[in-house]
Amino acid sequence: MQTILAIDDERSVLESYNAILKGQFKMLTANSGPEGLALLEHNHADLILLDLMMPGMSGTDVLTELAKRDERPPVVIVSGMNSVESAVKAMQHGAREYIIKPFDIDQLTRVVERIINEE
Repeated sequence: MQTILAIDDERSVLESYNAILKGQFKMLTANSGPEGLALLEHNHADLILLDLMMPGMSGTDVLTELAKRDERPPVVIVSGMNSVESAVKAMQHGAREYIIKPFDIDQLTRVVERIINEE
């Protein structure tokens, strides 16, 4: 079973990911960037769902840290920031997709399945 790592400081968002994706994927969740990166030290992830605006380490900071690693799973940004500038910046830092919160369940599952099947 493929694994998705979800990194978001909002517990309700992490619970939503679990409710939507848990039947199809193994889910790992982290409340912060450092916690998510630590999970990657001991676990493989096929995809990362990442929030941009988090206290301490932002999603952009997480993308920067991921770029330094040999193994870099594809990243989907799921953010409440609805601006072209934030989407472009995320893509420049290595994100594959950008989904705006509140997200549509069907859109999220389509994006996740498409990227997982491409890998």
